[in-house]
Formats: sequence, C-alpha cells, structure tokens
Amino acid sequence: MFHVYVDHTDLDVPFYVGKGKSVRVSDVCRNSKHKHVSLRHGFNRTIMRSFTDESAALDYEKHLISMLHTFYRDPEADDLACNFTLGGDGISGWKHSDESRRLMSDRNHTQSAIKNRENARKKQVGDRAPFFGCCHAQEYIKQIRESKWINNKIQTKRVKPHELQDYLDSGWQLGRKM
Repeated sequence: MFHVYVDHTDLDVPFYVGKGKSVRVSDVCRNSKHKHVSLRHGFNRTIMRSFTDESAALDYEKHLISMLHTFYRDPEADDLACNFTLGGDGISGWKHSDESRRLMSDRNHTQSAIKNRENARKKQVGDRAPFFGCCHAQEYIKQIRESKWINNKIQTKRVKPHELQDYLDSGWQLGRKM
C-alpha cells in the first residue's frame, strides 16, 4: 500500500507532501529544511489517500504539491515549503544490484581504504585520544545525573530539573524513545 501524506504546522499550514509505504510515513526526517520547519512551527502528518498502485500515488503526490504550493520554488509558495522536487519521482524499495554491491564492497576492501581506517584508529588511541587525561568537573557530572531525557516525537534532548515542567506543559514527554 502506498500512502500520500501532507505535513503541516501547528497552525495547519501545509509545508511538505510525500509518498511512501508505512515505514516511510512513520519516519519523521526528510531534509534539513523540513527538520527546521518542524521544530520551529510544529509537525503534524495526515495521510490523504492510500493506493495499491504506485504510479497513481505518484500522480496524486504531484497534484497535491502543485495544489498546496509546497514546492520551494513555486511562485505562490511561502517560506515554509519543503518539497525540493515537483513530486512523482523516486522509487519504492530500491535495492542495489549484485554487481553494484560487489563493487562497493571491493572499494571498501582496497588496501588504501583499509590503511586509511587503521590510521584514523591510531590517531584516537591512548594519549592521542581527544579526552585522554581529562575528566569532567564534579558539578558537571552532577548536572548530567540530575537531568532528564525528554522528546517531542521529532527530537530528544536532556533538560535540567527546573526546566522540565515547562517542556512537559508544552507537549514534550519524558523518555528518549519517540
């Protein structure tokens, strides 16, 4: 089943139209602008229609992008528009061919690639490690222990105990899992 969905702000302004199967629809991240708009203006996703035929879903996606003006270069689009294409492109379930997979594997197993990985590891060992010989101040360790993880289904972060209630009142919830 292919779903066509619209992402809109808390004020119900559409800013992105997408197409995908259930896994794609449940994944929040799209592009850097999408993330910025979601964090600043809120994020709500609505499945508009579901199709068994992918080409019909792609056509409907193009139609909605045009109608809702979510293509960022559309003259009628506002600053929130996050679609970087006019829609109808992309393929579901892309898998690399066996030959492409073999070529990528060979590239990662060349002597120069192996040597580069080994050299990078050597730079981070013992007294060359970035934090070697250092330790956090006791006050900082105490702050980390007392802080709480929260999420808003888009991002997770730690907050200080005195900030926690403000975040919970504005729709955040306790825990790292979204």
